[in-house]
Amino acid sequence: MYAWDPLVRIVMRARVDRLHEVVEVARGRAYSVADSLDRLSRVHWQLSRIEAFGDAFRAAEDCASAVTEARERAFAVAVEIEDGLVRQDIHAFAAAIAEAFDAATSMHRVSTYQRGRYVSPTAVEKARAQALSLSQEFAAAAEALAGVRDDFRGAALTDAVLDDLPLAGVTWDVRTSWPLSWEDRIRRASDRIRPGVYVVRADPREVPAPSHA
Repeated sequence: MYAWDPLVRIVMRARVDRLHEVVEVARGRAYSVADSLDRLSRVHWQLSRIEAFGDAFRAAEDCASAVTEARERAFAVAVEIEDGLVRQDIHAFAAAIAEAFDAATSMHRVSTYQRGRYVSPTAVEKARAQALSLSQEFAAAAEALAGVRDDFRGAALTDAVLDDLPLAGVTWDVRTSWPLSWEDRIRRASDRIRPGVYVVRADPREVPAPSHA
């Protein structure tokens, strides 16, 4: 995704942000499944196991729902993109989410069928490992999307049309080139986070010009 033209990425920030948001939700839901199954593996009383399985069932159901939303969002973003390379990458990303959806729905089906019944420790551990792996995959995807959305270090943005684009959160450095009419505004709206690297903290359109009085 970092191979995308920065001029495409800067325009896509709002779309990528929405996709990042739902992927983060899916990551959290998958982790909740793993956590619920971990608790299930450590209880022995039948009533406690039934309650723990209820928690795992609800977590798996929520996870499947979140993965569905992430998949639909990815395909919706692909439809909106004109750049062929970007569309291809988004479709590949959506296909990966579809595989994750299969895993999530599989966990949900297992928890639905086995809810309240005896489940072998091996089966619980296998499902827990699957949920944890799914959470880690979504964490990696969220990190990649955050980079696509925010990391413009060294980007050539001189020809970017920045009007009406959300810029808060953009990371840039001394190599980043901005449109001439935006350079001062970007600098005034940014804070240095380390030598030579800055992050846009506020909407540059709303940052007042310095007073020369």
